[in-house]
Amino acid sequence: MKNALLCCIGTKFAARWQNLIVDLAIKSVRIILSGCEMNKLSLDVKRYAKVEKIPGGLLEECEVLSGVMLNKGLILLK
Repeated sequence: MKNALLCCIGTKFAARWQNLIVDLAIKSVRIILSGCEMNKLSLDVKRYAKVEKIPGGLLEECEVLSGVMLNKGLILLK
C-alpha cells in the first residue's frame, strides 16, 4: 500500500516529505478503520479525519492524533 501511495504523492513539493505524508495517511486510515464495521467496503475518510494547521513548529513534527483535539483559546471577559 505504501508503494502505491508514494507513486500518487510524487510531486515536486511532496518529494521531500513524501514518506512522512504517506505514513501519516496510512496511520490515519488505520485508526478510522479500527473503529468501523469491517463489512463496509467503502468509507468516507473526510467525515472522520480532519487536517488542522497550527502555527509554528516544523513539518517533521506533524502527527496523527487518535481521538478529539481541542484547541484551547483564551477568553477575555469585560
